[in-house]
Amino acid sequence: MPGAERLLRAQVGMEMWARWAHKVLWHDYLPGWALHKSHHVPRVGPFEANDVYAVVNAIPAMALCLYGFVTPTLLGGVAFGAGLGITLFGIMYMFIHDGLVHRRFPVRLQGQAGSKALI
Repeated sequence: MPGAERLLRAQVGMEMWARWAHKVLWHDYLPGWALHKSHHVPRVGPFEANDVYAVVNAIPAMALCLYGFVTPTLLGGVAFGAGLGITLFGIMYMFIHDGLVHRRFPVRLQGQAGSKALI
């Protein structure tokens, strides 16, 4: 499987994981909601408790990338592609969801049609 296809599969897999985790682990599960509810109330300061989830997802992504980098086998390539896909998903999520939807960064989309289509 070519590297670009691995990346795309990892990103799609992360989207499916994120949708499931958001519903089941972050809203329906009380310990998850304890952290995630900060994402649904006005934030004070640059960070919120929900930001812990970015770190939780970054740890396995970094581990997969490291394993793939030091293991020159098919499994290592798959691990690296998965880790990179998770990382790219996280970057896109941060800029699109946190940055544009929740306005955590001083960046705005030009025009209402573009922002409504993205959200």
